[in-house]
Amino acid sequence: MPFRLLRSQPAPSLAAAISTLLFILAVSPAVAVAESAANIGSTNLDGYKLDLDLGDTYEPSFAPFDSSYLGKRANVIGPLVNNVPSTSNLKPGEAACYQIKKTIATDSQASGTNARRFDLAVEAATNSSAGAGILARQDSQKLSIFLSANTCLQPWRVPGADKADMEPPQLTLLISNSSQLGCPDLSMQDTPNIQKQTFEGGAVMFSTNMTEDLFISVQAPNVSSSYQGGYFFELAASTQDYYHRYVGKEGQLLWLDSDASSALLVSKNLTINMDESKRIMEQGMQYQFYIDNELFPRLLGIEHSTCGLKTNAQIYATPNGTGNLNQLVHMTMTTRGPGGFPKQQFFITGLNDTTEYRGIIVQTPNATVAKRDGEGIVGGGGTVFTSTAFNTVSGTSCKMVTDLDFCDEIQYAVPGNVEKFQGNDSILGQTYDDYAKTMYDNFEKVLMLMQCEAPSTKRYSLMKTCDDCRRAYKKWLCTVVMPRCEDYAAADAPHSIVRNAGQPFPNGTRLPAAELALYAGIPASNTSRNNFIDETIAPGPYRELLPCDDLCYEVVQSCPAAMQLSCPLRKNREYPSSYARRDPDNLEVTCNYPGEPRTRVSAAAGVVWNAAFVSAAILLSVGLLW
Repeated sequence: MPFRLLRSQPAPSLAAAISTLLFILAVSPAVAVAESAANIGSTNLDGYKLDLDLGDTYEPSFAPFDSSYLGKRANVIGPLVNNVPSTSNLKPGEAACYQIKKTIATDSQASGTNARRFDLAVEAATNSSAGAGILARQDSQKLSIFLSANTCLQPWRVPGADKADMEPPQLTLLISNSSQLGCPDLSMQDTPNIQKQTFEGGAVMFSTNMTEDLFISVQAPNVSSSYQGGYFFELAASTQDYYHRYVGKEGQLLWLDSDASSALLVSKNLTINMDESKRIMEQGMQYQFYIDNELFPRLLGIEHSTCGLKTNAQIYATPNGTGNLNQLVHMTMTTRGPGGFPKQQFFITGLNDTTEYRGIIVQTPNATVAKRDGEGIVGGGGTVFTSTAFNTVSGTSCKMVTDLDFCDEIQYAVPGNVEKFQGNDSILGQTYDDYAKTMYDNFEKVLMLMQCEAPSTKRYSLMKTCDDCRRAYKKWLCTVVMPRCEDYAAADAPHSIVRNAGQPFPNGTRLPAAELALYAGIPASNTSRNNFIDETIAPGPYRELLPCDDLCYEVVQSCPAAMQLSCPLRKNREYPSSYARRDPDNLEVTCNYPGEPRTRVSAAAGVVWNAAFVSAAILLSVGLLW
């Protein structure tokens, strides 16, 4: 649901600048080349032998916030090792060249047979075709090579420059299999045997069957005077799979809900196989989490790059408890929500109100199950998933609650009172939870009078049991005890209704007289759904996203008829202020159902609901169900 956006200032982040500097120093090739060639040696991969030659080295001097950080360049910058990234930097207009040599040799350890071998050697050049003199070996056998690269740093806009929200142009990957052409550049992009891939969001992936030597160039574009600085990137080659990966299809991250200063997001189910659930929960968290403020974006142009996210994100957190301002992100594994399948949950606090954000998750190989090959880990650069947009709202009437003991599927904003609960959302949630548990205990006493343990021929249903009744009633009860709250001042809230309009806000103020007059003749808008909210919580005016009517219909279908439970028909006068219908096209959230995300997903992945509930609806006779 869209919210009205107002500009707000981001929190200053000295930690972000420090983490950027530390990252650049950490990935500097000067550190990588400190180890001698003797310690690295040769690596065998599925019968392919890598002979490594460090060659000459260089030692850049980085100062990430001025133009001197590009340092001095020598001819060779270090080797490409299978599944290990090689880092480099480029001034605008420069190109770095890498060569993968493939040779055939007799391996004495291969039982006298001819073993396939290719050498991964790196040759660097600036605006040149270094390595063009190396002759390709004639060989009909093919070898799959997976190339991937990430932009870690890019030029930044000069303060005050026009169109400061635009990202700089992307790097370009050029591949040639011609030893006569050597290292390609953009002037040769239309030449046969040269393939071109432009980075997208700071990432590129390219695979090919290698029959000749490969020459790989990373070309930096020329940029206007509105930008300062250069590019810093990492490139990796693998014989198994991409070291870096970006998945640009439907997002893996879902936005559940938010209030003025916090938001709750969750990954999609990590499995829908119950036999796998225990193993995945024991394996622990899989995702890193990154946030970008859309009013002051820092990730434009590098949102698909793992190292770009880590270097530039103002807020991010990793499973091992590291990251910039990671204390604002509380990550846990959970099975809450429909189906009870494992997923990773992200609860973020300390956000600005009325602001739009983007959340991005990155999946990295688990150290205990990672597949190693050569000197590195297959896919060790991580998989970046497409971003998920989420908003915070204005006002303090709605507060996020989650991780409740009894109403364990409630994960959204409910009516709150910052004065009464002093901003302690855990106490607010517990107050609601305790009340729901008390109401449920009364229901259990009534259910004890039913023939739940009778033989099948004497039970109230051949399809449903009392356990089905308990589950349906609990879900419905928690949903109506804890209404899904939306800010009263929300500019666009077509599916919610105003509640409690006549009551004062927690700070003592009231709605203007003209607005009060609009709701004077509407009883449903001058009170909450139940007296407990008005008397115990006293939230003041707010909007309620009505519960989905199938929650009520499921109770009627699942519980004994002797309990005389019933639901309002859609044609009844009371229906519009009690329940709402799901969007049949699943394009927007039109009603509240526990676990229903605000991020829309495909119909197949959404919450499955049974249209038969509608045909089973009968007139409601229990007051609280309204």
